[in-house]
Amino acid sequence: MLGLVSGTRVAGCLGQGAPSKGAGRTWPADAGPLESPTTADEPSERINPSPVEDPLETAAADPSAVERKLPAMRWSQTHIPTLRENPAEADAPSHQLLLRTGFIRQLMAGHYSLLPLAVRVRSKIVTIIREEMTAIGAQEFSLPAMHPAQVWRRSGRWDAMGEEMFRLKERKGAELTLGMTYEEIFTSLATELKSYRELPQTWYQFQTKFRDEPRAKGGLLRTREFTMKDSYSFGLTQEGLDRSFDLHREVYLRIFARLGIPAIPVEASSGSMGGARRWTPGPWAGPGGLADRRPHGTGGLMHTDVLTDSRTPLRPLGHPHE
Repeated sequence: MLGLVSGTRVAGCLGQGAPSKGAGRTWPADAGPLESPTTADEPSERINPSPVEDPLETAAADPSAVERKLPAMRWSQTHIPTLRENPAEADAPSHQLLLRTGFIRQLMAGHYSLLPLAVRVRSKIVTIIREEMTAIGAQEFSLPAMHPAQVWRRSGRWDAMGEEMFRLKERKGAELTLGMTYEEIFTSLATELKSYRELPQTWYQFQTKFRDEPRAKGGLLRTREFTMKDSYSFGLTQEGLDRSFDLHREVYLRIFARLGIPAIPVEASSGSMGGARRWTPGPWAGPGGLADRRPHGTGGLMHTDVLTDSRTPLRPLGHPHE
C-alpha cells in the first residue's frame, strides 16, 4: 500500500507541466489547473505530509499495540462446525467433545486438522510453555522434521526404534525418516560447543513429531502426528544434569498450574529414549487421565507402562503432594 501511494505521488509530479515522452498519458483539460508548487515561504501539508506509522516500529516499541489492533474473533465470522451427535469413530469423551465443539477434524487414523478454536488454544499453551522455559534460561530452536538415516545409524537407534519410525526414500534412493524424537539432531549441533565455558546449555523446540502408533486412538491423546515441545540439556557433570532435570520438573508443574490442570509426577518408562530418571506429569483419573498403580511398599504413583516394561525397575517417586 505504501508503494502504491509513493507511485501516485511520482506520477503526479511527472504529469505536472509538459507531458513526458513515452508517458502515454496527458493531464485532462477539464480537470482544472494543477496546484502550483509550494515555495519555502508557504508550507503545505501536501509537501510535508504527516508521518506514516511504521508497524514494525510500533511493534518494537509496544508489542501489545499490534495485538490490540487485530480484529476480534467473532463467533459469526469464525469457522466452528459443531455436531449434534457423537461421531461413531469417537470413543473417548475428550475425543467426542473436541469433534462436537468444532476444535478438530480427523483426516485419517492418528492425523487431525486443528480448526481455528484449537489453533488459538494451542497458541496460548505454546506461549505459556515458552515463558516458563525462558525463565530457566532455555534457548528455543527450530529443527527439520525430516532426518537422514545416517545420523540415526550413528547412534545405533535406526533399528532400535522399530516399526514406530516412519521411514521413506528420496528420489535418489537416500533413506530418510520423519522425526519422532530429536536427541540425534540436537547432539549433532552440540558438537560445535568448543569450550567448557559454554556449558551448561538447555535447548528446546516446538516441532511436529511423527510416530507410527499401533493403536492410534483417543483423539489427540494418542496420534501419529502431533506437536511436541522437547528439551535437551548439556552439562559438565552428572550433578549439573540432575539440576537441569529438577528445573524442568518444576517448569512442567508450573505450566500445568497456569493451565489450571491439577497434575502430579508419575513414574514412567523412558523406553527407547533412554535416561536414568523419568517421570510424566499426569492428571488424576478421569477422561484423558493417566492410569496409575501404587506398587506395594511405595507411596508414589507409577504409570501402567512401567509395570509392563521389563527394562524399567520399579522405584518409588514420593507422595503426590510433594
